[in-house]
Amino acid sequence: MKLEGIVLFTTLVTTACVTPDDEVSVESAAIESGVAASQFELDRAVKIPGCTATRINARFAITAAHCQPSVGATVNFYDTGPGFNASMTARIDQVILRPGVSGAACFNSDSNCLDSTGKFADVALLRLSTADEPDLEGPHATLAWVYPGDGVAGKKVGAGSHDGNVNSFGILLQATDETSSDDGNGRLETVDDDTDKGDSGGPFYVGGRVLGVLWGEAWVPFDWYNIYTSIPSHLDWILTNIGYSWRGQPSQANTLYSGTVLQTFFGTERVCQYACEKMASCEAYAHNTALQICQLVSEATGVSTGSGFRGALKHGARTGNSNDIVGYVRSDGRNAVVRTATNGRIHELLLDGAWGASDIHGNAPGVSSRLTAYRRSDNINAIVYRSTSNRIVELAFTNGIWSPADLTTVTGAEAAAGSPTAYIRTDGVSAVVYRGATTGHIIELRLGSRGWLATDLSVASGSNAVGLTDPTATVRSDGLNSIVFRSISGVSQLSQANGGKWTFDIPSAGGAPVTASRPFVYTHRDGTNAIVYRSTANQVVELTLENGVWLSNVLAVGAAGDPIGYVHTDRTDRVAYRISTGNLMELKRPSSTLVNMTATTGASTSSTDPAVYHRNDGVNSVLFETAANHAIELFSRTTTPWSDGDLTTLTGELP
Repeated sequence: MKLEGIVLFTTLVTTACVTPDDEVSVESAAIESGVAASQFELDRAVKIPGCTATRINARFAITAAHCQPSVGATVNFYDTGPGFNASMTARIDQVILRPGVSGAACFNSDSNCLDSTGKFADVALLRLSTADEPDLEGPHATLAWVYPGDGVAGKKVGAGSHDGNVNSFGILLQATDETSSDDGNGRLETVDDDTDKGDSGGPFYVGGRVLGVLWGEAWVPFDWYNIYTSIPSHLDWILTNIGYSWRGQPSQANTLYSGTVLQTFFGTERVCQYACEKMASCEAYAHNTALQICQLVSEATGVSTGSGFRGALKHGARTGNSNDIVGYVRSDGRNAVVRTATNGRIHELLLDGAWGASDIHGNAPGVSSRLTAYRRSDNINAIVYRSTSNRIVELAFTNGIWSPADLTTVTGAEAAAGSPTAYIRTDGVSAVVYRGATTGHIIELRLGSRGWLATDLSVASGSNAVGLTDPTATVRSDGLNSIVFRSISGVSQLSQANGGKWTFDIPSAGGAPVTASRPFVYTHRDGTNAIVYRSTANQVVELTLENGVWLSNVLAVGAAGDPIGYVHTDRTDRVAYRISTGNLMELKRPSSTLVNMTATTGASTSSTDPAVYHRNDGVNSVLFETAANHAIELFSRTTTPWSDGDLTTLTGELP
């Protein structure tokens, strides 16, 4: 990566590291102090015309603004290396720059790379799309949220013309260097200048996270060094523009979670959430709104009122679920409950200061299943169900209108049986899973960069597993996509690491009681992955994954229907289920306290299984329907007991 050329003894000489496409050919040579890129670096690298880029989620890559990437240009990905795979391509659909930055001006001088706030900002976000979706769905890089200081070692990565030698195959190399400045003005510098033309836009990894994006080289008598745009300085802007959304429990005002402090730093709440999500041991965060200070916490031991703080737990809110009545937080922050009325039409009960009800069905096909509702990764509110003709239908809220789409027809997927479940995968892709009507296989519909796609996960895993119940789905604390259902073998799981292959296993294989219900997968407050179900003896059974082994434990007896698990905002793990009288029971742990929520609140008895969601106002909400088809909510704040409300009566809804 060493720049060849004439050294001018002036106060400052700067050079951007871009390679025009017509300067490359087949030859390539080892860079000075450089070695072949690691598989980790190859998996996340993108070769764009004249420069290097890095994948940061399933839709976006990051590079330098002065590379002047153009919409419609083709980019390449890497697999085993050392060069890019010519058959793995994508198209640039959008280029996003910091306000006030011109790529052309930035190319000429680093002093022209300042954004409208006066910070150095040679950074560009590239929205990508491809016809071969798995190419985009591989691993992506984690972005650094704090600057580690001066003298910290890292890895420079680039696909440039190493040592001035042309590099038409985009062979990716790395070199070790260390930071040599602070990043207070939006830029950071490294000790050495071992980059070359075409390395621009490439990452500087520190601790496996992207700390900077390369601008080029600068000369200050009597040495050269590299200039990078600081990622922490622009992280909130990056997260906003790539559509990042916190997947933990909704943020609560005046809430302070305490425990073992992992890290404290300055940043927005969005950056705080991203950091907690990316740090495996983080269980909760606390954010001081006025001072913009973030605190990441593990082993969350307490929660208290903290004036001026916002906080949330990371686990216990990610499971995709289908039910007769379900709740979720919409992209506009409003709490919504959706269900099917006795006339077969979908109703939305919306909390907007007060509860209101509306018929949102429009001209959508008739409903023949339970509903699942979620906010897609593109912030579209969506309700998904099986129609009377066994099609998977999505009712999406776009441009202020609820509009139906037949996802079965769009994808050519197998017709559906039972009820679908929607969730956001670990790579940020919106997905719907269901049982096939013909094969019984678990089918996935996912929203790709150019539309919906279908995959038979039973076939993809090599198991050909047949589902006997509807699936539930979540992202486990170890980052795996997990789809759980009952098969002839017992509680079964299809799982996938980001960018990996789908695998099949049987969590109940270790002698657990036989399941009679749909299993429900979720995560404990401390990150323990768990599955709850009702056994043939009507026991509430929980499977927990401990040290790589699934263990079983009987939690309660006398269950009816399908139990569910979640984490209450008071940090306790809980399981809710219906008994034969229609009363709803809840087991609170670790105290193993069993509460009859129906008797405690005086609520009506339930004729459906419960569904749980966390409202945007910090309320834990348990939903069910009565024999008269009224929608009932049991609600509890962090420190308050359960209360009940008849949402049908409150809204005047026709049940």
